[in-house]
Amino acid sequence: MGVKAVGVSALERIRRTSPWRIDAVLATCFVLTGLTTTNQSNPIYEPRDGVAIGLILAATLPYYVRRLAPLPVFAVSLAAVAALFVQGYAAGALPFVIGVGAYTVGAYLPLREVVLAAALMYAAFVVMLVGDSPDFRGAEFVTSVAVFGAAMLVGWSMQGRRLRFEAMEREQGEAALRAAADERLRIAQELHDVVAHSLGVIAVQAGVGMHVIDTDPAEARRALEHISRTSRSSLGEIRRLLGLVRTGEPTVTYAPTPGLADLPRLALEVAEAGLPVDLDAADNTGNLPPGV
Repeated sequence: MGVKAVGVSALERIRRTSPWRIDAVLATCFVLTGLTTTNQSNPIYEPRDGVAIGLILAATLPYYVRRLAPLPVFAVSLAAVAALFVQGYAAGALPFVIGVGAYTVGAYLPLREVVLAAALMYAAFVVMLVGDSPDFRGAEFVTSVAVFGAAMLVGWSMQGRRLRFEAMEREQGEAALRAAADERLRIAQELHDVVAHSLGVIAVQAGVGMHVIDTDPAEARRALEHISRTSRSSLGEIRRLLGLVRTGEPTVTYAPTPGLADLPRLALEVAEAGLPVDLDAADNTGNLPPGV
């Protein structure tokens, strides 16, 4: 198996995984990363204490419900990380958590809430800048505005792409349903044509047979033979149509719907039942629509 096939298989497994399970794994990684990367003994940071642990957990634990409430999760996480910076604690890799929150807001919320989240994010950056954090100066402020704004923009573009894909899937599903309905209608019409024609012929032949059974047994026998032949033909045609309905594919022989060219055969079948029939057709019937 090639590298490309392995990658496609891995992506397919991830796609089939429950979103809540993915969020649980992601949030667990955030908690462990936050607790690990903020445990620093650098003298420029305040020593990590209970307050710092609480802020770290507040910044990471909400991501267990990341898709359930993207904006509240992002706001709580952002406030906790900003408090860590302002209080002088080491933030470690927690800014990456904020980036994931910004992407989630852009990917799952309407534009009004995305704009609100962006305003909250930039307000928090201003507070962090004014708070004189050793890790957040002018350069970090400009970089954060660009990077996290880009994360939110990427999420918004992915949301648009997802919505277009879902709309396309709905259209394809509706088109498939319409095609199936049209096919069922066509089969029902053809089945009606077969049954109506065959029963009509059988009724005429049965009437002839009953009328002459005492005076002309040979003619009655011919009527019964016509009934038998017509009924077998009709049963075969009905089985073909039912087979098509069951399989959904035209695997059996497909006979076209009878048209004007079949009128002589129809007249002959009725005439063989003993009913005199005269057929008179114009010469310019080729331009008539198939329905006629």
